[in-house]
Amino acid sequence: MLQAPVLIVVCADLMRAAYYGSRGMNLYAIQDTAAATENMLLAFHAMGFATCWVGAFNERLLREILQLPKDIRPVAVVTVGKGDEVPEPRELRPLSEIVHYEKFREVQSA
Repeated sequence: MLQAPVLIVVCADLMRAAYYGSRGMNLYAIQDTAAATENMLLAFHAMGFATCWVGAFNERLLREILQLPKDIRPVAVVTVGKGDEVPEPRELRPLSEIVHYEKFREVQSA
């Protein structure tokens, strides 16, 4: 993460989401930042950049470094740069394990 030339901190504005009550502040604000983060990742990929969505960070320390107001919550950090390698495609789970019809059913993992 420290080697990336660009770090983007994606933040939720909790007071803006407060319009929808506690559900807005605790859920919608996070969903909004997740959608924005995914759109950024797709856009950067289309421009030929390598990215990584980082969700594991010290929130208190990041808030302090950026001097964020109390109602602005950092939710993700996106690293952006030129990749050193092209990752191998990974095996995807079959749709039968992740798509459920009518009700959820347990699937035995391999």
